[in-house]
Amino acid sequence: ANSFMDGGQLLENMSMTFSKYQIPVGLASKLTDIQGYALHFKIDDSGSMSSRSANGMTRWNNVERRLHNLIDLLQHVPTGPITLSYLNRYDTIKFERRGETPEQFAKSAHQQITFAFKSSPSGGTPLYSNIKNMLKTQVKTAHYLLTDGVPNQYGGGQEDMEREIRDIKNLLIGRKNPTKNPFTFLCCSVVPTDTLWMHEIEEIACYPGRPGYVAALQNFLAERVEVLNDQGPEFPYSEAVWVLCNLCAALNPDDLDALDQHAPFTKPTLDNLMGRTLTDTEYCSYFKQH
Repeated sequence: ANSFMDGGQLLENMSMTFSKYQIPVGLASKLTDIQGYALHFKIDDSGSMSSRSANGMTRWNNVERRLHNLIDLLQHVPTGPITLSYLNRYDTIKFERRGETPEQFAKSAHQQITFAFKSSPSGGTPLYSNIKNMLKTQVKTAHYLLTDGVPNQYGGGQEDMEREIRDIKNLLIGRKNPTKNPFTFLCCSVVPTDTLWMHEIEEIACYPGRPGYVAALQNFLAERVEVLNDQGPEFPYSEAVWVLCNLCAALNPDDLDALDQHAPFTKPTLDNLMGRTLTDTEYCSYFKQH
């Protein structure tokens, strides 16, 4: 069940999932990047996750929905074990493939996620110690932190928060073997000041020539506004593309993680993303709208 698939087989298996979305083949093939990685999702279960979001759901409910969407994609990808753990509570959930079909794997994972989110969030936001423990793993692991972004491990004051953010930044930028430990902030708050620091760490970590393999993504609507503002209104940024970027952007600093950057893509990069060779007219249209 954990044997590596070639990109063609993987795409074929995913075609049903993507049939209702206009997702470019080149983007879908990025999922092959996380084959062979264990995946660790760290979930912010602090009290502030009970806050309501713009869509009427709580941040906690939105995290649950996001995880269900991720499992819909991951059912087709032969990754290592998928672990869910929390900032405060001690229990963890682990999904491992044991030869079942993708549908059976997804059904079991969805049931466990639904059960896990029946209990309400409570507690603080000890981000630094949790991130430090995540990075201690000896196994090749893609790390994901789902948080609304205001750390308070060092106390509740502004200076305490700034010091903790500084320590997190140093931890991520100084970590060894970043390709074996890609790290993604999955932001769960629409309040810009809550999550700005994550994007600043992403910018610092991913300077050209020496990428730090750190990504930060907002919720879908906020991220879509940013991407279309930078890439132009014709860029095919669907919710499925966003979910895929949640998983793979940190491993793709030059394209997926650069969708919300101001520089236009070169034609070969865009061809690769779209999974086909664009005509000169199509590329010129993209370039002018960028």
